[in-house]
Amino acid sequence: MKLLEIRQKTRAKLDDEVGTDSVRYWKDSFLNEAINAVVEEVAIRSLCIIDSLTDSVCLIPLVAGQMHYALDEAVLHIQTVQPSWRKTPLGRQSVATIGGGWLANVGLPDSYLLDYSKGKLSLTSAPAAVTTESIRLSTSRLPLVELSGDNDIPDIPRQYHRKLFNGVIAAAFLKHDAEVYNPAKAKAHRADFENDLAEIVKLEARLKPRIIIARSCEQS
Repeated sequence: MKLLEIRQKTRAKLDDEVGTDSVRYWKDSFLNEAINAVVEEVAIRSLCIIDSLTDSVCLIPLVAGQMHYALDEAVLHIQTVQPSWRKTPLGRQSVATIGGGWLANVGLPDSYLLDYSKGKLSLTSAPAAVTTESIRLSTSRLPLVELSGDNDIPDIPRQYHRKLFNGVIAAAFLKHDAEVYNPAKAKAHRADFENDLAEIVKLEARLKPRIIIARSCEQS
C-alpha cells in the first residue's frame, strides 16, 4: 500500500475522516511520523527488509592496506559476505576463534569479523596493493528513506502493510490532546500490534532459510 492509503485506512479506523487536515484530530504530518516509526520498528524487530542489491549499503570496495570498513547505518544484520574473487561467501570469525597476530595478515581475506556496536566489519587480511576487488553484503536493514509523499511505499514486504495499523493507532491515542488522549485504547492497540509483530517474526523465521538457500544456489 502507498502512504496515502495507509493513512486513509488508519483515519477510517480512528473515525477521523471528516473535514480538512487542519480540523482533523490527527494531522497528516502526525500520522506520517507514526507510520514511519512503526515501519522502522517492524524492520528492526523482524529483520524483514533483506537487501543485497543496493550498492550504497551492500557493496564495499576493498582498499589497499585496509582491514576495517564502516557499515552503512541502515544495516541491522548481515547474513552473508560475498567476495568478488570467489564463488563462496567469506567465513565469519570472532576474536575468540581467530587468535593473535591477524592484524598483520596481508592479501585477499577468507573470513571477516563483525562489531555491530561500532558499525564495523573487519577483514582478516588486507590487500597489499591497489585492487578492484570488493565484497557484497546480504543484509537485513532499516528503510533507506522515510515515507513522505502520498505515493511512497514502505520498504517492508507488502504482506505486512496491514499489520501497521494497530501500531499507528496506539501512537495516535497517546497524542497529548485532551480530545483524543486515551491511554487505555493505546494500550489495547499496542497489545494487538505486539501480536501482529509476533506473527511477522514467526513468518520471517520460516522464510529466511529458504531465501538464504536460494541465494547460495545462485552464487554456486
